[in-house]
Amino acid sequence: MWIPTLFFLTGMSAIASEVCWVRLLQPVLGGTAEATAAVISVHLAGLAAGAYLLGLWSGRISSPARGFVLLQGVAGAILLASPSLFVALGGGGSLGLVLLFLPALLLGGTWPLLAATIPSGAAGAGTGTLSLAHNLGGAAGGLSVGFLLMPAWGISTGLIASGGCLILGASAGLLFLRPETQLTVRRPELRVPAETPVVPVIMGRWVIAYGLAGLLFLGIEIVWTRLFSLFFQNTVYSFAAVLAVYLIGAAVGAAMATRSADRIERPARLAGIIIILASSLGMIPFLAFGPLLRLQKALREIPTFDSHGPALGADVGMVAILVLPATIAMGYLFPLVGRIVGQGRSSLGAPVGRIYAAGTFGSVLGGPLAGFLLIPTLGIVRTIQFLAALGWIIGTWGIARAPAGRRRPAATILILAVFPSLALILEVIPSPGEAALLPGETIIEYREGRSAHASVIRDADGFRRLKVNRSYSMGGDLGVRVEKRQGILPVLIHPGPRRALVIGLGTGVTLGAAAGDPDLDLVCVEILPEVIALSDLFRDDHGGVASHPRIRLIQADGRTYLRESSEKWDLIISDLFFPWRPGVGPLYAREHFEAARGRLKPGGIYWQWFALHQLTLGQVRILCRTFGSVFPEVELWIAEISGEVPVAGLVGMERPLDLEVAEGISRFAGTDLEGVGLSAEVDVLALRICGTDGVRTLGRGAVLHTDDRPVIEFDSPSNFFADPIVLLRPNLQAMIDLLERPTGGVGVDPFGTIREAAAWSLRGEVARLGREPVAEMQAQFRAMQILPELSRPREAILHRARTYISASRPESALRILQTYLESTPDDAEALRLQEEASGEKR
Repeated sequence: MWIPTLFFLTGMSAIASEVCWVRLLQPVLGGTAEATAAVISVHLAGLAAGAYLLGLWSGRISSPARGFVLLQGVAGAILLASPSLFVALGGGGSLGLVLLFLPALLLGGTWPLLAATIPSGAAGAGTGTLSLAHNLGGAAGGLSVGFLLMPAWGISTGLIASGGCLILGASAGLLFLRPETQLTVRRPELRVPAETPVVPVIMGRWVIAYGLAGLLFLGIEIVWTRLFSLFFQNTVYSFAAVLAVYLIGAAVGAAMATRSADRIERPARLAGIIIILASSLGMIPFLAFGPLLRLQKALREIPTFDSHGPALGADVGMVAILVLPATIAMGYLFPLVGRIVGQGRSSLGAPVGRIYAAGTFGSVLGGPLAGFLLIPTLGIVRTIQFLAALGWIIGTWGIARAPAGRRRPAATILILAVFPSLALILEVIPSPGEAALLPGETIIEYREGRSAHASVIRDADGFRRLKVNRSYSMGGDLGVRVEKRQGILPVLIHPGPRRALVIGLGTGVTLGAAAGDPDLDLVCVEILPEVIALSDLFRDDHGGVASHPRIRLIQADGRTYLRESSEKWDLIISDLFFPWRPGVGPLYAREHFEAARGRLKPGGIYWQWFALHQLTLGQVRILCRTFGSVFPEVELWIAEISGEVPVAGLVGMERPLDLEVAEGISRFAGTDLEGVGLSAEVDVLALRICGTDGVRTLGRGAVLHTDDRPVIEFDSPSNFFADPIVLLRPNLQAMIDLLERPTGGVGVDPFGTIREAAAWSLRGEVARLGREPVAEMQAQFRAMQILPELSRPREAILHRARTYISASRPESALRILQTYLESTPDDAEALRLQEEASGEKR
């Protein structure tokens, strides 16, 4: 059993290193679907090339087992050294792809060498045994790096561990594998006569057929991945878990093949049937998607499944039930085709190398075909139907090419009817986008692109919302006000920006608000073309960013654009991003902040927005430590003194800000600053939480978030399942503590009164979140007493009065309004509410 054990380590290392390289090269190549596909394609191409080349030479190698050990050891050495080489040689994308390709080339070559150790007459059992070991190892590798090594010790550690596995395997191989070692499998006793031995020309046909099957199967997996992005709350862990499910299914199929593939009377006919079944079963997740979402919702209401670990486990379990039948069939096919092409041959090295190379090269083509051509053109439902039809054609060809013999026409007709039956059912059920809507939501426009499902929906309250997969990107009533503030504030506090870069478009409201400065030219970089296409549906809120003469929209990865562009900017604004999403980590990394600092003009500033209800206080501290380690001067601002939409921003620059708020406000003449609460200097200054000392105090002792150790991206997925208020309250309390800290320097703090009033207003928000309305009103009245000009306390007090009126508690509303009108007797809104409450009381 030494060969399967060592090949388990090979599979483990192959998948683990692929996962690590995809993540390690993301900051270099970008987070676009094209960049990710390029990395995976290079890895698969290396495996295919190695299998083909070593297949040609395998017959000339006197000891295939020792050759396997040599390849394993050299590949391990390259992986072990690759993180250091990558850094030492500049960390470029081309270098990374080379370091990815070389070990893949060697690991691909292990297939034909080990296939050459399979005894004659056991092609199916031997190929199945190797496939079983390799797929189980791949599942273990994906899970170990995805859930343990990368989160705990970093991405480079995952690569080093992958290399270490191979070195360990090679060392064991030198000790325990003799030059003449063969794979130990039980030779089957054929119950029926075998087919006529296969000649090379027929092997060539099956090489082509299995290549098409590889294209087909990876295409189906790509479509599944896109479908399940509407099911999972995609995190760095979702990909590793689903990949493991695919590989486990393939391993189960291979295990079944070890016992039966060599006993099949007509393997070519069965291969055709399996291709039809696998491609047809690929439609099952689509047929069951609506019930799957309903089951997920029901499980989320059970306390056991309301945290990240159990919820992810339940989600993966439900997905596994749907995809395992197809993946088992896919896993069975490889040993079966190995039986077909290896029958009657003294050595299986060349034929197994060729079919493995063909299937892997087909996968190289299948991913881009499905992801970049079929899905954007046809949508995911039509794409899965197209792929199933392709499988039906390939499988029918296999059945037709089977040698003559005893036939079972009824069974064949039944199998051939599977595809059209499932395709017909798929036509009459709701589309996945419709199934993922919440009650009361309707789709205004829906796009399926290369990387995501994007839609504009109307929610139950009648507001338009931008939805990417199942996540909302602002929109609605409160969202518009804060999104506008996110664009106006950075421009307003800068002494006079002329060129600004905005990373992330979203609804376009932030970008449109920043354009309120008539002297500012803007470039916005958005990674998803679907979001750009849908942004015009929010024209009423942003004024038409796509046609604005001073705005240029670019579809690209923001970090890649910033690094590769030679332009310098007065202002860079990085929009909000969900911290647990794959690909977001690089935008919070120290290396990104360093690149941004290098792209600022003298006097320029970089502004990073983040959501206080999506991060723990510990993660906010990590972000502050990382940001403060790059910029000499840093400040912390908050977009709104409110817990409704808790958005904060870190500001980085070379020298302290010279705040000329009145001048900044004057630049927005003609813009409705009063509508977003920024028309008064005091309201702007109240949003400033602290300067450099405060930010560094908050971040003291925290770890750095880097490309190699993106700790926020790995730590934050559990935040999705946490109560946002539980996350938010400690963060707001930290803001209050910072507001109360002395600002340093000699003399009186010129913003002392503003800071004190802002702190009391935030205390009111903390009390409101804790459902303490009395404490909330006491804090807001205290803030209003300290600084009557500050608008937020007045807004909070009147909002509470409206809440009491809506809840049929006019006496409570009148008490609040009476106190309020004692200091502000001419407030028209308060007088109107008082009249309304008095009428309801009567």
